[in-house]
Amino acid sequence: MAMALSPTKLAYFDDMWTVESTAVLLSCFQVGDGRQAVILDATIFHPQGGGQPADTGFITNPSSDFKFMVEDVRLKDGLVFHYGFFNDVQEGWKSKLKEGQEVSLYVNAERRDLNSRLHSAGHLLDICKCNLGLSHLEPGKGYHFPDGLPPFTMLLSDHVTPDKSVMVQCDVTISSVSIFFQYICTAPQDRPFVEYKGIIPQDQLQTKQRELEIEANALISSGGKVKASILPYEEASKWCGGDLPSYISKSSTPRIVKFGDHPGCPCGGTHVADIANIRSLKLQPLKACSHLAVVNDATKQQRHQHHNLHHLAICTSLHLHHLLKQGS
Repeated sequence: MAMALSPTKLAYFDDMWTVESTAVLLSCFQVGDGRQAVILDATIFHPQGGGQPADTGFITNPSSDFKFMVEDVRLKDGLVFHYGFFNDVQEGWKSKLKEGQEVSLYVNAERRDLNSRLHSAGHLLDICKCNLGLSHLEPGKGYHFPDGLPPFTMLLSDHVTPDKSVMVQCDVTISSVSIFFQYICTAPQDRPFVEYKGIIPQDQLQTKQRELEIEANALISSGGKVKASILPYEEASKWCGGDLPSYISKSSTPRIVKFGDHPGCPCGGTHVADIANIRSLKLQPLKACSHLAVVNDATKQQRHQHHNLHHLAICTSLHLHHLLKQGS
């Protein structure tokens, strides 16, 4: 890749639900692991990032002389790299693969839909905790990969519930932090989870769990349009309730995702078109565990004095079930 290329236009920023489009081929080359990499002027393929996995699909030309199977997508220095291999090629296809030609993009719609629902469910929990007075719980990691599950096509055939919905299992980790000690239980990273850090009294845990579940399903039942837009800093701040995270530069134009009338937040991923598309959500407690971690040397001197603080901090993992109904 000798020539300098302009940043790839992220077309999914403008339309999160388009799964077929066209673009201009800028470069195609082989990478170290033997795969091919394709760079386009624009893409509807979501690259891995922000806790969301990459889209898959294929790229071809109007006459279908070649078919490039997209296995992975990554964003680096403003360029989106589509990694994969050529398949179903006709004789002489390489001579027809030319930089500057128009190609057609096809994203795996089922995978995109699943990834978007998982991602949106994580955002919905952020809204729920704020609605229930749990704003002090600080969001941590977000992991929206459907790992540990059969391929989506197998889910449809082997894991369909009686109401023809698909059950996708996720974890939500609530990590508890005191001023001196940190009690943390991280869910196994074999399924999606969202992590929060904060303190909930142990005797309120089950109640808050039920309240979160009720609130989430109430919001899903009510529905609400999901929209995303790239905005000037001040307007973006208004979309987010008057405040933006400190990592957002005041000179930037962040992309904000907003669920219904609820405050938005910066996000570069894809989401459902309506909150109702999440279908339903269920929380179930897993085995609680805790780990004592001294934050710094100063706390060591007061470790014994504050030993009994552990009863104020809880640590639990929750199973998050999305019942994702098949699209009609």
